[in-house]
Amino acid sequence: GEIFKSIDSAIVTKNALAVSISKGDSLYIHSDTLTITGPDERKILRGYYDVRIFKSDVKGKSDSIHYNQTSGLIKLLKIPLDQTILRNLSDEEKNKKNPVVWFGENQLTGDEIYLKSNTQTQELDSLLISGNVFMIQKDSISKDGYNQIKGEELEGSFYDGKLENINVVKNSVILYYMHSDDGEDFLGLNKTLASSILIKFENNEISEVSFYKTPDGNIFSENNIIPNEKTLPGFLWRDKERPRSVEDLFSDADKLLNIVVID
Repeated sequence: GEIFKSIDSAIVTKNALAVSISKGDSLYIHSDTLTITGPDERKILRGYYDVRIFKSDVKGKSDSIHYNQTSGLIKLLKIPLDQTILRNLSDEEKNKKNPVVWFGENQLTGDEIYLKSNTQTQELDSLLISGNVFMIQKDSISKDGYNQIKGEELEGSFYDGKLENINVVKNSVILYYMHSDDGEDFLGLNKTLASSILIKFENNEISEVSFYKTPDGNIFSENNIIPNEKTLPGFLWRDKERPRSVEDLFSDADKLLNIVVID
């Protein structure tokens, strides 16, 4: 690590870890290389290669990160890929390369992810995902069911650190499991296409779904569900990649590094 006091900057490599300290819920950021620039009141953090973040209300992983402490804006970005390479990748392979974030049991991926926090409370305030949006939520009742939403753009808002609602637009499609209010009966698997889909949450669980502009959908009963229709194209459950502690921010390769002590 090196610190350049005269120009308010620093660089840390290898087992780099930055902590944005707040009351009882700090944000931890790890990557191969971290740089910090600017005076205390206007610091900007950048991280490159195998970025992982951990906070009680959000976990994430990406190739690079840009964090503006003044505005509370975090950008999670992927490696830019040549169009020729992209054309040869399957939908699953594309999603594997995209940044990913988790809120509770909700997994969201896309080409670019923007998280905005309230600078006073440090709690999540809003979310924007641009390009190839794919949201997956493990259904809380069925054993192997996943609620899924796809689209081109996603805008979301939070209340008390939890997802309150999201709006998915442009070529939107949703696949979700419908249950009775008491959760005892399975009502069917709903698959609907619409220009825009609004989802409201309670305790990070889907509570209400609304469709806009001529939705087209079907509800499949349990006996009529074909196994390969239980997932949307590009489905990839990346739960094993989710950091569940600060220690999980470091990969097995990170932990094998021999760090030289500087006297």
